Amino acid sequence: MRIPPVLTSVPAVLFAACAALALVLVLRNGDGSAVHRAQGPGGKGAITAPKDRSVVPCSAAAADWVGALVDPSRVKAVPGQIEKYSTLRLHPERWKDLPRFDRVDAENVLAYSPDLVLVSPVTHAATVTRMREVGLKVLVVREPTTWPELLETGRLLAEATGTEKRWAEFRSELEARREALQNAAPEPALRLLAYGNFGADSYTCGSGSTIDLALGLSGHRNHAGDLGLQGSATIAAEALLASPFDAFVVSGSEGNSQSAAALRGNPLLQDLAPVTEHRMIYIEDALYSSGSFTILDAAEQIAAQAVGLREAQGDPAGSR
Repeated sequence: MRIPPVLTSVPAVLFAACAALALVLVLRNGDGSAVHRAQGPGGKGAITAPKDRSVVPCSAAAADWVGALVDPSRVKAVPGQIEKYSTLRLHPERWKDLPRFDRVDAENVLAYSPDLVLVSPVTHAATVTRMREVGLKVLVVREPTTWPELLETGRLLAEATGTEKRWAEFRSELEARREALQNAAPEPALRLLAYGNFGADSYTCGSGSTIDLALGLSGHRNHAGDLGLQGSATIAAEALLASPFDAFVVSGSEGNSQSAAALRGNPLLQDLAPVTEHRMIYIEDALYSSGSFTILDAAEQIAAQAVGLREAQGDPAGSR
């Protein structure tokens, strides 16, 4: 869902994971005029861009897309957050020589003289305005919460960077992976609840969130969405106790998940079946908060662990 430049709070992380945002991409010309493009899967219009346009992505989600579509030689710099929250971290040799920046502001980005700047929806409005005032082309990369929106994001970014051929290939790869998940979808689906607690309130991700998309792609149900919750939402222990579900989805790994530890340490939840029976699905931090095509990676991790959960403990949904 995507990631603010500096992750300093639980709401910021979960906003990134659960943003329920309409897909609108805006490109500014050098003269400051706005060019609005497709608003959703059925939108019309295209952003014409030369294939040699240089790029600076200013968020982990934007960096994911750049890594998939754009040759590293065209990238002037990348945000420091890629080391933890972007797929670029998986290919360090390709990106090791690029400058890093930790703060997204107009002066920092202008120093790299890019042709195109990719920012997130949570980039400070004043920063975006300043970038446009000095003549930078700025594209706001929204986070998809449906599969058509995800594909539309890729298409528009490909047009903005002149990488339509690569996008056609990459889209085929994504569609094949999605089809494989659909073909393997279990019956009945598990009722899964995304849970985050990093020392304060407990949060979940309802309908219209990036985690909701990941759960749907995995072939399972989003229990928070079934409860009527939308986007990033707080959830009380009483609500968890009142409506049975099959397993939690948390960020981190087994033995290294703050949210899972919070569940086990909450005296109100210690007798909850998914806690006592260790029904936890763990996905990487970068995937739990994904706002790019790596939502599909999250879905694949969820689907694989759900199979393991059924094999290890019997079918939690078998009694339904």
